[in-house]
Amino acid sequence: MARLGEAGPAEEILKSLEDSPAPSALYARAETLTALGRVDEARAAIAKSESADPENGTLFLNLACLRTILGDHDEAIRLLSRALGRHPFLREQARTDPDLHPLRADPRFAALIEKAGKPR
Repeated sequence: MARLGEAGPAEEILKSLEDSPAPSALYARAETLTALGRVDEARAAIAKSESADPENGTLFLNLACLRTILGDHDEAIRLLSRALGRHPFLREQARTDPDLHPLRADPRFAALIEKAGKPR
């Protein structure tokens, strides 16, 4: 995830996304709030993003990354499970994404990766 260097431009981004119900805008808002360290707002934005596009596995993988960055590992595992359950082809991305590194020691992470690699 790209980190934002200055709060000024980030605040402008947040303002531009404020009223958009589009899933991509909701995710961008959650990502920006996470990058700014506005943890409570980021968590609320992530929760709102989840309901915006419930079949989008890529969105859930990205939300799992944000939850991991925020230290919400149980929530990250839950979101990762949703992502891989919808789109097992995201397995390799989940395995290598640096944002998910803190989860790799969790046995639940390994189980999800293994399950996603098995044919349905």
